[in-house]
Amino acid sequence: IPGQAGVFLNGAVNCDLDGTTAVVADGVSNNIYHYNVAGGSISLTASFSSAQTSGIDSLSISGTTVAASNNNDLTVSLVSFQNPSSPSQTVLSPGLGGPLLVKLSSGYLFVTSLVGVNVSETALFSVSGTTATKISTVGTGLVSVPFSIGLTTFSTGSSPPPAGLNI
Repeated sequence: IPGQAGVFLNGAVNCDLDGTTAVVADGVSNNIYHYNVAGGSISLTASFSSAQTSGIDSLSISGTTVAASNNNDLTVSLVSFQNPSSPSQTVLSPGLGGPLLVKLSSGYLFVTSLVGVNVSETALFSVSGTTATKISTVGTGLVSVPFSIGLTTFSTGSSPPPAGLNI
């Protein structure tokens, strides 16, 4: 995708895929690039300048919503590409230390951070569009910095779907 539609990225490249949509950003600028990758062809559908001020170090997409964070910021940008010609953004302060890693999946946002030496903290949010509601915050007790995170949801009949953590 780098160089596609005149987009050239600087620094570490971050990307995520959801079906036929890809989002790409880099660790230097605050831009998020939204691509349609259906049928093997790649086309830039939108770009957006997020509130992340010194690059994007973690990026995740689910449906038309993108979560983005930066290692030097304690906020998360939730960006809706529902209308690609006019993306909208909400800035979320999850109440965690930094740096922050994000994973967005099936209406849930998982944010984890390193808040001190050998101590990690996580927060789970329900998400609708660019609105996030905190469900819980827990200390993970991890003894190292998590460099990637995953979020799995599954249905157990009529009860609400529990969320799982995969670090």
